[in-house]
Amino acid sequence: MSTSLRTTAAIILAAGRSSRMQEGHHKLLLPLGQQSVVAHVVAVTLASQAHPVVLVVGYRGNEIRASLAAYMPSLTISENAEYREGMSTSIHAGIRALQASPTFETIDGALIVPGDQPLITAHMLDTLIDTKRRTGKRI
Repeated sequence: MSTSLRTTAAIILAAGRSSRMQEGHHKLLLPLGQQSVVAHVVAVTLASQAHPVVLVVGYRGNEIRASLAAYMPSLTISENAEYREGMSTSIHAGIRALQASPTFETIDGALIVPGDQPLITAHMLDTLIDTKRRTGKRI
C-alpha cells in the first residue's frame, strides 16, 4: 500500500483511577476552561492528523463517556476492565480496538496520548506524525 494512504492512529488513555487526586475527584473530569481536561485532550487529538482515534476508558468510564458525548461520533471507545493492572493494559486495549477497526490495514503507527496532559496540542501531534512520515522512523 502506498505510504500516502497510510494513517497514524491515536490511542487516548483515559482509564486510570487518578489515585493521587483527592478522594472523590478525577483529574480527567476537572474543568479546564469551558470543558473537562479529557475533553480538551480529545478535541486536540481529533483536530490533529491522527486517525482513527481510540479512547480507552475504565475507572468512571460512564462519566467520562458522558462528558465526551459531543465527540462520540468521531471516537472509537475501548473499555479496559483491567485498568487496575496499570497503563500497559490500556495500551493493549487500544491496540486491540485498532486491530478490530475496518481501517486497520491503513494504519502504520499509533500515538499514545495520555488523557491527563492538557498541554498537548494538535500541532505537537502533527509534528510527530510528519516527522515519522518524513524520516520513515517509527513512533
